[in-house]
Amino acid sequence: MNDYIDCIKLKNHYCALVPLTELHHNDLVDAATDGELWNLSVATIPTADTMRAEIKRRLELRAEGSMFPFAVIHDETQRAVGMTTYCKINITDQHLDIGWTWYAKSHQRTVLNTHCKLLLLTYAFETMKMDAVYFKVHVNNQRSHAAVLRLGARLIGVIKNYRTMPGKQAQDYHHYGVSKVDWPVIKQDLIDKARARN
Repeated sequence: MNDYIDCIKLKNHYCALVPLTELHHNDLVDAATDGELWNLSVATIPTADTMRAEIKRRLELRAEGSMFPFAVIHDETQRAVGMTTYCKINITDQHLDIGWTWYAKSHQRTVLNTHCKLLLLTYAFETMKMDAVYFKVHVNNQRSHAAVLRLGARLIGVIKNYRTMPGKQAQDYHHYGVSKVDWPVIKQDLIDKARARN
């Protein structure tokens, strides 16, 4: 994995995805406070008091090789407005998940998610040579379901009693996927959507 994503920086004219560090802490606290995202019942968003621990957790998983976390940097402000990750990275079988994603409320339902997913999917398929990329969405998270479907991902099925992390209650998630066969068409669609909304 290190050959692919150590120290990578994914960037376009709208945003950048840079390796998460503890230096992003204050920006991310401000981002999570925008909308009090920790009150969402369908996602686990850190509070101001737990942000440092969440950054540490993601960095520890990076060191283990199971996750690569990014801070999402808005180009206009050059501040972190959220986080996202490559996770469940399987180089042998050539697939990974994109997940643990959240943005400040003021950046939700904007073109930011389209740009971020375009960057992540392009790198996964065209540099890492993945065969498939997956997304897991809580069954009650209607906004995320709609966002993933807009990307062109297909519903694979429902995962029952899935535990996203130790100590968390097991819940049901929808499992979506994008294959390398579908990627060229999906890529062009995302490019067109990003241009139309800029």
